[in-house]
Amino acid sequence: MKKKSIIVFLLPFILIIASCIGIMQYDILNSVQSYSYPQQDNNIQIRKDYLQSYTFELDLLRFCYAIDYNDRYDLNAPSENNLRQLYGQNLSTYLLNQMDNFIISANDNLQYDYSFLKYHMLDLTDNSTYSNSGDLSMNASGDVYRITFNEEGEISIETTSSLNVPIKSAYTNLIRNNFQSNYTGTQETIELLKNRVFTFVVEKSADLSSLVSYNSSVYLYKDYSYHMNAVLFSFVVLAVLGLCLPLKKLRQFSFYQNIIDIPLEILVIVSLGFLTFSSRYIASNFFYNNPLSVMLYAILAFIFLMDVLVFKYFLQYPPLLYIKERSLTAQVANFVFDNMKQFDLAEKYNLTLFKVVIVNAFAIIILPMWMGVIGLIIYCVLLFIIMINVANQVKNDYQSLLEVTSSIASGKFDKTTNTDLGVFNSYKDSMDTIRDDFKNAVDSEIRSEKMKTELITSVSHDLKTPLTSIVTYADLLKDEQLDNDKKKEYIAVIDRNALRLKNLINDLFEVSKASSGNITLNLMEIDIISLIKQAILEYDHLFEKQGLQLKFTSNQEKSILKLDSQKTYRIITNLLVNISKYAMENTRVYIDVTDTQEKVQITLKNISKHEIRIEANELLERFVQGDSSRHSEGSGLGLAITKTFTELQGGTCQVSVDGDLFKVTLVFNK
Repeated sequence: MKKKSIIVFLLPFILIIASCIGIMQYDILNSVQSYSYPQQDNNIQIRKDYLQSYTFELDLLRFCYAIDYNDRYDLNAPSENNLRQLYGQNLSTYLLNQMDNFIISANDNLQYDYSFLKYHMLDLTDNSTYSNSGDLSMNASGDVYRITFNEEGEISIETTSSLNVPIKSAYTNLIRNNFQSNYTGTQETIELLKNRVFTFVVEKSADLSSLVSYNSSVYLYKDYSYHMNAVLFSFVVLAVLGLCLPLKKLRQFSFYQNIIDIPLEILVIVSLGFLTFSSRYIASNFFYNNPLSVMLYAILAFIFLMDVLVFKYFLQYPPLLYIKERSLTAQVANFVFDNMKQFDLAEKYNLTLFKVVIVNAFAIIILPMWMGVIGLIIYCVLLFIIMINVANQVKNDYQSLLEVTSSIASGKFDKTTNTDLGVFNSYKDSMDTIRDDFKNAVDSEIRSEKMKTELITSVSHDLKTPLTSIVTYADLLKDEQLDNDKKKEYIAVIDRNALRLKNLINDLFEVSKASSGNITLNLMEIDIISLIKQAILEYDHLFEKQGLQLKFTSNQEKSILKLDSQKTYRIITNLLVNISKYAMENTRVYIDVTDTQEKVQITLKNISKHEIRIEANELLERFVQGDSSRHSEGSGLGLAITKTFTELQGGTCQVSVDGDLFKVTLVFNK
């Protein structure tokens, strides 16, 4: 493996190691800042840390309940009855103990440990007060905190100091975490404080050093918050760097590719599950040289980094397609739907139905255990929707197949079905084959009938013309008074038409033999370039007579092919004669030979004398002439013979027409 590839493979691990080292460095610096100053500065720092801590906010809220309890409790009633009367009748025994403990301890703390805390409560219902220091204003000396509970129980705060956590969130957490329980099977609640205004003042000179031994939770929370912030910051950095990792290069390694291919549900369960299991332990113990915490953080960081890579891959993927391909739920649903819709009626489908039943049974067993009756109801609704869709799909497929068969029956062969017909796919394929074969048969029959008609018409015309001329001039020769010059002229006409008739019959005979396959090829290695040059020399007088300039080019001096020399020579001469008859006078004729490793291509191009009004491919049919008015002599079999002899030798013959440009292309394989 190349050094560069090794570096790319190790990049995620390097980021994780750097993250661990960075957090450790953060803790070292934080420890130095917290515990390296003199005793006097240490007391000031303790005061600052506590008054800005989440614990102090919770203490203020607890004191609100304690002060309210002290102001209203009944001396003659047990504390349990007091608590139920003041803060709700649905408190469990567990909550009664918790309420009793924190209120009583809070009262003690207010009197002893928290004697530095001045407090004042105003009851908005009757304007009565309860205080240990008289009325307290927002201008009092020290840190002032005024907490107001309105008639709806909503909380607000005014303060001259700073709090790290919003008081509303702290109050919500206090009620939910400390005064609610699921021990009795139902959620327990506590009455909210209403119509109360509490004012607390902490003197600037108050000594809070005793809180170090009493309220160690202040520093536990402080450490926990510092550590958690460091962990969260490291994850933000990992996320940014992870999005910059070369995903395409990482996916070249099967290790990362396998992780990216993990189904979506498994990724979510593993990521959230491990995060829930390890996050608090990591944040609380990472900075106490705990190897297990460091290892858990490394694993969690790796999972998070892989989640970032998956998210990056998700951004490059169409979301719906990603969920469809990477989700187990989507794959199971697709499996059920596809197997119910796609089995072939022409084959055995018992195994397919068995698979669907097994998946359905598995879902029925698992869903009630996972989601209860509601999950089973949802599954039944989804199954019903799937069955309706399948039934509609089968109905639509059948209707499409019926339309195809009806169109074939009515002779419309252009009706095609490119869509998937599900259970009727095999029948669709058969109908497509029938349609194509039927269309080809009909087209072939039409062409055959057309050729028969053209054959009769053409043969009648081409045979009748010279024959009529022969008979006419033969009758003229019977006149005994003709002089010798006339007799010679008539005999020449008869001879010329007889020769034309002979050539026509020979061409017809050649085409018939070639079409029936009753022809023998004498294959040998010949130089096609020399053969073309020989034919050009033989028919050069025809080109000179028409004023045609022939341009011959070849990329090779010799091109050896295994062909029948006589048939190939006939191919070339037919094309040259065709050019001499139909090319426009005083124009250029081009013959190009291109020799490659696999084939030899021969191209002949000329400008047509007459306008060509028929399709190029029709010129290769029998008795078809480009000169539809038949000004020139010819049987119309020249190109047909050329095509037949070329194909018999494994080649191809193509004709193309571009305006007046006539082009013939012959290709022979080596």
